[in-house]
Amino acid sequence: MSLIAKENSGEGFEPIPTGVHHGLCYGIVDIGTQPGNEVLKYAPSHKVVFLYEIPEERIEIEQEGRKVNLPRTVSSMYTLSLGKKAKLRPMLESWRGRPFTEAELEGFDLKNVLGANGLLNIIHTKKADKTYANISSVSPLMKGTPKRTTELPQIFFSLAECGDRIVVPNTLPDWIKAKIMQSAEYVAEQTRQGHPEPTDDQLSNVNSDIDPSEVPF
Repeated sequence: MSLIAKENSGEGFEPIPTGVHHGLCYGIVDIGTQPGNEVLKYAPSHKVVFLYEIPEERIEIEQEGRKVNLPRTVSSMYTLSLGKKAKLRPMLESWRGRPFTEAELEGFDLKNVLGANGLLNIIHTKKADKTYANISSVSPLMKGTPKRTTELPQIFFSLAECGDRIVVPNTLPDWIKAKIMQSAEYVAEQTRQGHPEPTDDQLSNVNSDIDPSEVPF
């Protein structure tokens, strides 16, 4: 089963510079139905996170006892909907360079986007004395620009593919794992299995008042 959309951390690093960057989608993660917020007046909704690598922006990290040079990453989160008011639809249409057909609006497999190249327009947002790199838009590559392949291992996670037992991949960033663990689907599955709900320590990377797209990388 695929992840279908229908109509109806790196804290401590400087944020990725503003401007247009060549990016590749290396991950699409279903984080389930996230809690609403009575104060901000938004209802619970099913969310999906897109993860991108930016080849021209590099970072050196230690991995298994050796230093490796890897592309930096950035993410964005959307409600899993292709409705007219949903932000996912115009983002994908801008990226594709054409609108969805009526048939595609009946069910578009997001897995088709995995590995796709695009131009990411990065802007900076300040909040609580921190600067975050956010994706304001995604568009097709300029004509003649060579496409690249992802350097990072590709990630695809769909709750619908988990069946009766949700296993959160260890390869996911901690804040995304925590988001999945607070989803209605995960909590319900844990209840069926007789397990306690996630503890505050397990969810310490989550702040439901902050859009995860604003997590610095």
